[in-house]
Amino acid sequence: MKLMKILVTATVVTCLPVVIGGQAMLDLGDHGAAFAKNEGKGNSDKGNSDKGNSDKGRSEKGSSDRGGKSEKSSGAKTSKSSSKSGSGKSASKSGAKGNNPFTAIKNAFGKKKTGPKTVRKKEKVVSSSQKTVRKNSVKTAKLAVAGGSLHSQLKGLNSLNRNINGMINGKDAKMDPIRDFIVASAEFEAAKDALKEAGRTLEAVRDTFAATVAELGIEASDAQTMLDQYNGMIADHAAAMPEQPQAPEAPEAGVENYDALVDQYKVDYAQWEKDYAAWETSYSEWDARGQELKAAAELASAVETALGDYDAAAKTLVDSVEPASTEALQQAMADALNATGAGPLGPEDMTPEMVDWAAAQLGVGEAEGLIDDYIARQPTQEASAEGGDGSGSDDPEDDVDEAEAKIPEEEQEMAAAQ
Repeated sequence: MKLMKILVTATVVTCLPVVIGGQAMLDLGDHGAAFAKNEGKGNSDKGNSDKGNSDKGRSEKGSSDRGGKSEKSSGAKTSKSSSKSGSGKSASKSGAKGNNPFTAIKNAFGKKKTGPKTVRKKEKVVSSSQKTVRKNSVKTAKLAVAGGSLHSQLKGLNSLNRNINGMINGKDAKMDPIRDFIVASAEFEAAKDALKEAGRTLEAVRDTFAATVAELGIEASDAQTMLDQYNGMIADHAAAMPEQPQAPEAPEAGVENYDALVDQYKVDYAQWEKDYAAWETSYSEWDARGQELKAAAELASAVETALGDYDAAAKTLVDSVEPASTEALQQAMADALNATGAGPLGPEDMTPEMVDWAAAQLGVGEAEGLIDDYIARQPTQEASAEGGDGSGSDDPEDDVDEAEAKIPEEEQEMAAAQ
């Protein structure tokens, strides 16, 4: 029975590599040789070495010598098995060079696997992707400090961080649309102030006129009607002046009734004196009334002048609304960006965030900004033009910062971002 087991084992060890072509799931090369030598009791690990197989072969041989004929037969079988094992060892050696199918099986399915190394490599890849994510997040945070995506959208418009001197007197051509908007906005504010002043003047002269005509009892509401009334009164009064009688001429030879003519002249002259005295009395009354009408007419003329000034101020304000409107700001922003080569862009491409930021910088509406600074410096410029030599303000802070005006746009944007 034991001999049968040895024969079956040797047959399996010898034929199995040929049958399965090295694709078996079990590594029987070394274990089968060891089992054949030691009758299934050998150490498989020691059987892997040539020396161990040789020693155990000798040990089996000794055992066969002591065991008699049957043991000799067993030793012979064992020797054959050892020979097979020897071929297995040579196969094992060749397997080390990549020809042993059992070694390939062992390497593929043994305890020592290369899978964890592959997993470690994947972990490194994952770690690398995580670093990339952290790197991007750091960049996003940095941009957020400088305005984030809004900062990148503004691009050249970050030059709005300049002061008013650098903005108005700078040489940067792409800021011309923004400068025009600042001037237009200042004119709009001036137009509003002018309209308010014209309204106050109109209200004052209207109040005075209303009080005067109420006191005089004049129903006419315009100056021309009052002047017509005044001139009519003067004309009527002048026409009512009594005509002075003429004394008769000295009689010539042959003229009769001369004495009668002189007597009639005396009577007519006396009557004229009475009529003229009455006319003079009425004239003073008419003249006083006429002066009142004349004053009322002058007030009415002042009202008309004030009303004309108010209408002109209102028209100026209406004309200045569009150049200072939100649409004009959007167009100026688009033109400025197009001048940098970022276009073509239109006012519709300006986002609400971009417009709000620019409006805050410029001082549109209730905000304080470059427009207010521009308005504040106008009286100083006028005073300098009247009292100076035309070279500008005596205050160095009001002069143009030429160094700032000459800073390249890229450096100004970097400074704005910081």
